[in-house]
Amino acid sequence: MTIAKVEKLNWERIRLWIIVSVLDENRSEASSDALSFYLTDASASRAAAILKPAKTEDGLYYLPLNITNRGDARVLGRGNYGLAVCDRDGGFLCYADCDLPAGELGALHRFFPYQGQRGLGYTLSSGQVFLHVSEKKGNAARRLLSGSKYAMLQLYYNIQSLRFSRDRDRTVLLITEMDHRIGGNLLAVQKRLEEREAKQETDRKYRILVSARNSRGKEAGSLLEVLKKTAASSVIIADDHIPFLDRIDPGKDRKLLQLWHAGVGFKATGYSRWGHQGAIAPMSAHRRITYGIAASRQTAGIFAELWGIADERVIPLGIPRMDALLREAALGKESQVLRYLLQKYPILRDKRVILFAPTYRGKARGDAYYPLDRLDLMLWAERARAGGYAVLIKLHPWVEAKGFVPDACRDVIEEVHAESELTELMLLADMLVTDYSSAIFEFAALRKPMVFYAFDEEAYAAERGFHRPYRENAPGPVTGDFQELLDLLDGPWDTEAVEAYAKRHFDILDGKATDRVIDWLIEGKLPKEYREAVRKHDAEQKECKNKRFQAINKS
Repeated sequence: MTIAKVEKLNWERIRLWIIVSVLDENRSEASSDALSFYLTDASASRAAAILKPAKTEDGLYYLPLNITNRGDARVLGRGNYGLAVCDRDGGFLCYADCDLPAGELGALHRFFPYQGQRGLGYTLSSGQVFLHVSEKKGNAARRLLSGSKYAMLQLYYNIQSLRFSRDRDRTVLLITEMDHRIGGNLLAVQKRLEEREAKQETDRKYRILVSARNSRGKEAGSLLEVLKKTAASSVIIADDHIPFLDRIDPGKDRKLLQLWHAGVGFKATGYSRWGHQGAIAPMSAHRRITYGIAASRQTAGIFAELWGIADERVIPLGIPRMDALLREAALGKESQVLRYLLQKYPILRDKRVILFAPTYRGKARGDAYYPLDRLDLMLWAERARAGGYAVLIKLHPWVEAKGFVPDACRDVIEEVHAESELTELMLLADMLVTDYSSAIFEFAALRKPMVFYAFDEEAYAAERGFHRPYRENAPGPVTGDFQELLDLLDGPWDTEAVEAYAKRHFDILDGKATDRVIDWLIEGKLPKEYREAVRKHDAEQKECKNKRFQAINKS
């Protein structure tokens, strides 16, 4: 007889850690490689998720349950759950029993809101059924009206799909819902596709469609045009959240590739943001991703969590927009981009350059801002003159503030807007000052020093959340005091933390990431190791879905 007991339960952001002891019939610890664990739906006595031990220590199994992705790109929804312990072949042995104190269990109750007042509540109790999930729904009339609207849009999309069914095989759609032009990774892929086709370096010639708009616009005609382009394409390549795909199913015969516009920073987004303001719904466009990209195997899991998909579907092939950055950086003073920028911003000539690029505050694009009152620009200009450097201020694209630099400071401080790409400005910069922005990602590849001005660290963590500990992962000194920030800019500058960050976050920096996107993902030549990993994961999830157990004791 096998006996299993839940020894401890802990929340870590969107993960519930279930720590279990297992004894065999001789009351000895069971071998760690002889067991498998399944979260079990008590109402149907079937498997809801496979739980793989993250570690075993002191005879205990540490089982992480990601409530936003139980393994099949679905949230752990309404129901009552227990933990089935099985042998290595999946044969049922026993259910784990939980008899932790009621007070301790009560303190572990969580409610995860999304899209306003809606949300999922997770409560813990004793017994073989120890996890209870309830759902708080929004206004029924509003849901019905919204559902009817999207049913009509889905019908329109399906009709367009039939119309283009013979012609879409070689059509690629580059889509952004964040701006009226494409940039970054999407632009890099477009340019390289066109270059390769001109040189006849691709297996086939593609028709390239582009859709770039601000999805906050409510124009029906605009959305219908995007739906038509999507229906006409076999490969859809995005660089961010595509809101209409939350509700419109593009079909299983489409590939949706996610080339996220930002590298790995600190701020939580997507499903990493659950439990904080602005969290997305349980079903979203992210769930439809066929493949996403990352710069390293180590960061692939961060993106998988963000999108709520399997780790195996995030391919560490590099970041396309960094190809040009690396090429230009290698040219040094011969870089045409660098020469152009020095002509455009003459105050930077013969000076050290500090690039200040913070992220926004607020829920989303509509209310994005940066608290400029936390910058004493007159004092900064004085220190810059004394230190022989100039400052470029590039606020987040969603922050619309302009003309905030006083005329008396413009000899050493320049505000930069949409006319210059952030990655290009990095070529000029000797140091980056930021806060929680993913700008650190590209800058680290250049091995240049960074300083972090985090005056609202606690408030930001509470409102937005971090997907990993902030100070532990910041590749440079952190301060919340503006005077101390200015002192740090005077040096000495230490790049050891940046070097360590770069080694962790980049597997390949060869300037060929865009080619790998085209070859591996668009043309379908994904290396065997990645294909096999996806196949194995999908087969495992199919087996889990069909797995049944004996009735669970609900008392």
